[in-house]
Amino acid sequence: MNNATKFEQFIKRELTDDIKNLIVYQENGVYELFGKYVIRSTNDGYYKVTTYPFAGEHLFVTIKNAVSWCTFDNAKRYHEARRIKDLDLRIASIDFDITIHKRMVKNAENIENKWIYIIKLEEDTFKKKMMLSEINSYINTSKMLQANRFSQKKQPVFSRLR
Repeated sequence: MNNATKFEQFIKRELTDDIKNLIVYQENGVYELFGKYVIRSTNDGYYKVTTYPFAGEHLFVTIKNAVSWCTFDNAKRYHEARRIKDLDLRIASIDFDITIHKRMVKNAENIENKWIYIIKLEEDTFKKKMMLSEINSYINTSKMLQANRFSQKKQPVFSRLR
């Protein structure tokens, strides 16, 4: 058995399972996670997650939310994954509402309408703050899941090639 064959056997034996635990960045802003998720940025500024082998697609506003969703989905923690997707969508919606209410405050003709829009703006800002706090707690949990997963992986056994 030559060194190339031994090296190939080492790769198959030790690293094949580890590929499923990695996040791989490819060119053009494409990420592959856990051997079954691919994240691509869209022309609209969103991030599309495609799952394999079922080819399901999910859209996210930030890459951080997309990666966290993949981490929870891969760990079969579907409730958390669903909640991240829901919060991501709600945060995008509330950002749009904030933009509209700011414009309405600026363009309000009488003081009563201006105060109504200011109150709506404050309410939206509070809602966004609460949602960001919740989604950040999920993101931190997904980081801990990954850290635990990496720490539990067995270390590769290196034997001397002869």
